[in-house]
Amino acid sequence: GLRGEMHHDLEAIALEQRTANGDHVHDRKQSGLFENKDGQIKKKQVIKEAELLDFYNKAWTGEWFLSGTQKDKYYERGKFFLKDFYKINEGQGWKAPVVLEKDFNFIHNGVIFSGRIDRVDAIGLNELEIIDYKTGTPKEKIDSEDKEQLLMYFLAFQNDVELKKLGHVKKLSFYY
Repeated sequence: GLRGEMHHDLEAIALEQRTANGDHVHDRKQSGLFENKDGQIKKKQVIKEAELLDFYNKAWTGEWFLSGTQKDKYYERGKFFLKDFYKINEGQGWKAPVVLEKDFNFIHNGVIFSGRIDRVDAIGLNELEIIDYKTGTPKEKIDSEDKEQLLMYFLAFQNDVELKKLGHVKKLSFYY
């Protein structure tokens, strides 16, 4: 079962920027690393750290901050996270996800659920990790709202025909 397998992972990809559209942030986190060709997600050629930081600089928006100081703090923190993220993945190899930004729809106990899963990675033979990107500071303890979100993603894999074909969910994670 999944008890004890809800991991509160810190893989520092979070850009920590405030935008009006959360999808916009997620797209920018991933579009520099992967490409979608004919429904197949593939790694781009290994990106250099300087290219990743250049992509970040171009993607950065200074909107929605309360002050210039706050904006500068989040900008620098985002660069720090990306450098750390790069070092981690450079050492482990750049793993291409199974799916990115995957929409789902299912009916459970007469209720219609729909949403979008940020990322799914293969972690073993027919075993998957569902990843939900979060901005902000990692939490010491996952609150009930976050648990419900991960549970809904898990239920999506049990009930959505397309997702069922991908494999068995072994791990649920938040990446900050």
